[in-house]
Amino acid sequence: MPWLLKMTLFAAAIKAVVDLYLGWRIIRAVDFLGSSMFGNWSWAVVFFFVVFYLLPLSGLLQYLFGVNVDILTYPKPLLYLFWFGFAFSFQVLLWVVLLDVFKLLANATGVNAPQLEQLYGVLVLGVSLIVFCYTAYKMYADTNHITTEQVTLVEQKLPAVLDGFKIVHITDIQADRYTGASKIERYIQQVNQQNPDLVVVTGDLISYGTDYVDMAAEELARIQAPYGTYFVIGDHDYWAGSEHIKKALVEQGINVLEAKNEYLKNRGYNNSSVRAYQCV
Repeated sequence: MPWLLKMTLFAAAIKAVVDLYLGWRIIRAVDFLGSSMFGNWSWAVVFFFVVFYLLPLSGLLQYLFGVNVDILTYPKPLLYLFWFGFAFSFQVLLWVVLLDVFKLLANATGVNAPQLEQLYGVLVLGVSLIVFCYTAYKMYADTNHITTEQVTLVEQKLPAVLDGFKIVHITDIQADRYTGASKIERYIQQVNQQNPDLVVVTGDLISYGTDYVDMAAEELARIQAPYGTYFVIGDHDYWAGSEHIKKALVEQGINVLEAKNEYLKNRGYNNSSVRAYQCV
């Protein structure tokens, strides 16, 4: 079984446990509000959650029928639908559990009125709707926009000549069929606009496999930083074959840190030095 399909099925199995609980709670919430208000919506709730499993179910059926499965060749909406559902379920789970605790505490104190059940139903449905909309917005925004976060580190032990030394940290480029050269190039342009002295990439050059390793390494080589670019192997890189990835990165002049740390020679900072550490 292909690794990506195996991981997708594993994620689907975990999600299924959460969805059974959420589905039960949402159906109960509708019942608390009165079936006359909503009619029989149990089937709609079940359908709502089942739709999110079209990706793993399609992949599993293809695999069982002996068809070569590559999930990344599936239509993009199918991929986004599953991972959107994954994010939605686990975010709404926290709120539903908190509401359950609130309801149990209320019942323990002797409050056991129809108004409480109705309030619980309104809150469960309201929270589910809000989380659904928020997750949809965040998924769209995070997929299509690049944001930067600036953090100023105050370290008294560093010499004054290093004041303003800028390190840019990026991670999880995960090159694949949907994250191609043009998208990564736009990402690298954003990195170069920060005018970094040093760039650190903390893993996951690719999503899986080795088809996009060379392309992604070539795009990383476009980074402009006087102290160079340092890369730490991530879990996706290990699963895909870390030796291939390390070779491609080194050929592009990118430094790979693995079980070591390294001192960088100063370049215009007098007698100072900067130390690059492996991130674990």
